[in-house]
Parts: sequence; C-alpha cells; structure tokens
Amino acid sequence: MILPALVAPTVKQQVAIVLARQRDPLLAADIQERIRADFPDRVPAITEVRAALRDGSEFVQPERYRWQFGRQAAPWRSSR
Repeated sequence: MILPALVAPTVKQQVAIVLARQRDPLLAADIQERIRADFPDRVPAITEVRAALRDGSEFVQPERYRWQFGRQAAPWRSSR
C-alpha cells in the first residue's frame, strides 16, 4: 500500500523518514542536511533534531553520536 506524502511532517517524522532511507548510522548534523534536501520548507534546528532523536523510542544509537531507525532488542531467551 502506498500512502500519500505528509503535507507538513513533524521533526520526529522527518528524522524517521531520513533514517528509514539509510543503511548506516548518521550524525545529527547529517540528518539535518538530508532533511534540508528532502523538506526545504521546514528545516529544524540541530537542537530539535537531537531532541527528536533522544526522545524517540524508534531511534537507536549503535555508535557514539550516530543514530539509526529501529529499536533496541534484548537477546532472545529460550523458555527451556
């Protein structure tokens, strides 16, 4: 199913869209630059990007200062 593009995505939605398109973790400044390319009408300040990353449970930090879209999962435990 293809959904129509968001008219005015929030900062958190913009960050999620950018990170969902990337394989490798990105710095907050890199995320902001990609938002600038994809959403030139509403570019959030770097502090807004960092706040969205910190506050969003859908973003993980696999490396220091770098972020990815996804969630942290604990190792699977057998019920045996």
